[in-house]
Amino acid sequence: RLMVYSIVWIAATTTVASNSDCVEEPQIFDVEIPNLSMDQRALVVDALYLNRHEPHPVCSFELDATLDYIPSRIERYDPGLESDLPWTLISVEAREPRERERKQTPRYTRMSPEEVFDDLTQNTDWESLTVAHENDNVLTLEGLKNLEVGSDQFVSADLSLEIDKTNRSIARVTITMNEPRKINFAATISAMKMTQIYRHEPSVSRALLDQLLVDWKFRFFLVPVSSTERITYRDYNCTLANQTRMCDE
Repeated sequence: RLMVYSIVWIAATTTVASNSDCVEEPQIFDVEIPNLSMDQRALVVDALYLNRHEPHPVCSFELDATLDYIPSRIERYDPGLESDLPWTLISVEAREPRERERKQTPRYTRMSPEEVFDDLTQNTDWESLTVAHENDNVLTLEGLKNLEVGSDQFVSADLSLEIDKTNRSIARVTITMNEPRKINFAATISAMKMTQIYRHEPSVSRALLDQLLVDWKFRFFLVPVSSTERITYRDYNCTLANQTRMCDE
């Protein structure tokens, strides 16, 4: 068990192994991107792998995750808890936390590269995309994305999408929410910024997620809570599956 107080850095390493015998059936996204030229639309389709005639690369990876907490809360981390939320709130502003505060401990994500990529492709408002900047090397688009802020709760967020034209692959994604959103009786998300940094992997001719940076600002009644999570995905070992198979439930 680990007690954290003030600004504490916690490093964790998790290894996720993929089963090469179990590949999801590829999806083909039929999207409309009316504000772009034909060449620009083709670039987006290639970079975000929307025309999926092949499944995702099968990857094994390790991640380094770091969390940054504010000094107003004391929480206990118990990796043995069989839960997606292994943090227990101990005190708020040096007092015993109320029951409603215990239930509203911020969720720190552990999103895999595939989950991040699928969230981007499935929840982007493609019709909103417009060109913010373009040169010989980079196409930068701006638009909107549906951001999940609670269980089945979505809010529209600003999206910036940078595409490497040389490799026809995604390079950077920035998702920003500045409008406060009350997600339940006790908690409000006042702001959020997520940055996804990709790198092109020549062995599979795909862009792979390299870093995920998330800054949250919560408000639990009168108690402001900020959190920053930095995840670096390392040691990719990827291959492209030769055929499509359905995973067993």
